[in-house]
Amino acid sequence: AVVKEHANDIAVVDCNGTTLIIGGNFEKTSGEFRHGRGTVKLNGAAAQQISSNNDLTFYNLIISGSGAKTINPNITILGDFSPWADIQVPTADIMVKGGWLGSARGGYANNFHGGTGKVIFCGTANQSITKAETFPNLVFNSTASTPAFTATQAITITNSLELIDGVLKGNTSNPVKLLAGCTITGASQQSYINGKVEIL
Repeated sequence: AVVKEHANDIAVVDCNGTTLIIGGNFEKTSGEFRHGRGTVKLNGAAAQQISSNNDLTFYNLIISGSGAKTINPNITILGDFSPWADIQVPTADIMVKGGWLGSARGGYANNFHGGTGKVIFCGTANQSITKAETFPNLVFNSTASTPAFTATQAITITNSLELIDGVLKGNTSNPVKLLAGCTITGASQQSYINGKVEIL
């Protein structure tokens, strides 16, 4: 990462194509964070949080380590998101334009704990979900070719599913699971689930 100091004493942190590894908190109270097409990795053994005075944009984001993690601001991930730890997201929205990736070592299933915010898959190329996950509020909105989204593991939606644009492909081994009472909006010929759906 590159840290620059502007004439007005506002710091700029630029990942600059590298990996920024953080063992403590990612806390932005002023200045500017630039993703620089790099990777931010939180891997602390103690609790960590991402906080900011405004919304944040990452290129790739890896969250690992044994400590619980909390994401407070709305974030956009232009590349891949690797949620390999216990993650709390009380109110924020997470926009993902790349993949939602599982670890090569396995594990970490259903460790994402969303609140009132949404997880929004909104890339312009095909996106994959490669770990079992539970989402309270999930949105699919992509203009990528069909299928725009592929789930190679079972995903569960507990509260709301918005199908705006793009087809979600699952299969019989990895169904899309909807908690009873989960609302579905926006489904159309342009956006639907192609695969097995289970109502829990």
